[in-house]
This record gives sequence, structure tokens and C-alpha cells, in this order.
Amino acid sequence: YTITYGNDSEWAWASESGPASYTIEDSVTLRPPARAGYSFEGWFDSQDDNNNGTGNEVLSWSAGNKIGNITLYPKWRAGNSTYIVEHYFQKLNTDGSGSTDYNNETSYTNTGIVGTTGQTTNAASYQQTVAGFEFERVENVTIAADNSSVAKIYYKRSTITYTFEKNSNETWRDGTASSTITKTGLYGAEFTAPEIEKLG
Repeated sequence: YTITYGNDSEWAWASESGPASYTIEDSVTLRPPARAGYSFEGWFDSQDDNNNGTGNEVLSWSAGNKIGNITLYPKWRAGNSTYIVEHYFQKLNTDGSGSTDYNNETSYTNTGIVGTTGQTTNAASYQQTVAGFEFERVENVTIAADNSSVAKIYYKRSTITYTFEKNSNETWRDGTASSTITKTGLYGAEFTAPEIEKLG
């Protein structure tokens, strides 16, 4: 009779391969598989909606105790893996709508963050307060067993407003009638201050 092991694309044998067949005269002891980022908790005769072993646990059997082809499913318990959080800041002269509108400032990168394999990163916990920038969005990812996951936080440039006010004996050189002129732009951008002239 054949022994089939389910979901074998997700794991490998820890050392020696498990038996692929048996006869009614065989005593069989199953062998453990290995999967990066997970702990093996046994073989079972069915699986749940997440393709994890459930039902009756099967570790071994004695001669004459089983008849027929068997399919077994491994049960896994998620372990810990690490991930990093990168911080991206909006470039000057961009509107922040495209992925190339941001620079990855590596001096802010958080490394070696521990999380549960298969769960979602918690990048928001590593948000930075940086003068001239405001938090925009987070891109979380699923934590991979090989410690390769990268979550991202994006920051947009703050909008800065300057208000210039003239005295009653002054006039704006460009002919503006108001007593004030307002200039607005992104943090770090250059602008030209309005010019004034004295009357009389």
C-alpha cells in the first residue's frame, strides 16, 4: 500500500525520507519533515482549510493494524522570523504619486525585527518623526520564513506657507494691492521672496 504525504512542496525531510509504502506485515514508524520558520507537530489523517494537519494523529503502527493506501498531512506551528522596515521620503519636485518619487533613507532602516512566520509585519510601530516630513502610508507584508521580508513606510514633504506683510509706506513691486503676499511650497523647496519698494 502507498503512503502519500500532503503539501510536500512546502517542506523537506529533516534527515531520512519517510516510508513511501508498506505491507500488512510491516510495522511503520513515520519520520519528521522540516520547514523553515515552523515547528513540526505531527502527522494527521486530514487537513484544515489552511492545509494544516488535523483530525487523528498518526505516529506509527504495528503490523496488521492498517490496511489500504494512506494520505498523511503535517501539522505546523509557526515560529519566529525577522524582517526589516525601510523608510522612504518624498523627493523634491515630485507629487509623491509614483514609486520613484521617494528615496530610501537607509539611516532610518530598522533591522532584525522579530515576528511570527506567516503573519503580517507591524511596520507602523517603527514610524519616525522627521522635521519637514509627514507620515503618508505603510506597506506591510507577510513575514517570510527565510527572514527576507521588507516592510515600508512612506513620508511626504510637509507643505510650508510663508506670509509676507508690507508696511503702509511700502508697495509690492509686482503691483499686488493686498498688504500681504503668501507663498506656499514643499519643505526644502526654494522660492523667491516678493520685493517691496518704499513710497515717496
